[in-house]
Amino acid sequence: MIRTRIFGDLPANGSSNADGGMMRSVFLLFESQLSKSVIKFLDEYCGTANGKSPDRQWIVLCDNDPCLYVYESPLCEDDLAFEDGIPPLYSLMEEPTVWMVDVSGRHDGTKEVMKLAAALLLNFPLYLMDDYTNHCWTLEEITGNKIIEGRCFFDHSQAPFTTKSE
Repeated sequence: MIRTRIFGDLPANGSSNADGGMMRSVFLLFESQLSKSVIKFLDEYCGTANGKSPDRQWIVLCDNDPCLYVYESPLCEDDLAFEDGIPPLYSLMEEPTVWMVDVSGRHDGTKEVMKLAAALLLNFPLYLMDDYTNHCWTLEEITGNKIIEGRCFFDHSQAPFTTKSE
């Protein structure tokens, strides 16, 4: 599975949080030189981050409760191998960085993810990945509700994501 090789040992269908809900994730993939601009954008979009680098985190609220948690994720060069015909990050960008958006299991989060995704993609040249496909999503694909591997972007309404090897 791609996310296992790139982002560590993630369960194929999300991970449980303390409330028993399923936490889902979206991965932001962009050129590392954009990090300062993305930080400024997130400070304006979410309010100032909690903590300092490398542990800083932005929170998007839903009904005054944390819904999305946005943070920088460590990326190791050895972890950049893609499977299943997906292009390596280095073929998409020269100096990739990965940030995470975790969606609290207490909320559906679809509306908040779509709003943040559109805002980021309108302002930055980046790609998004979700827990449900092995695809780097673009703005056109997300807003056009393109079906990839049988799903639209962040479509968690179907059966859990499984890898081809499972």
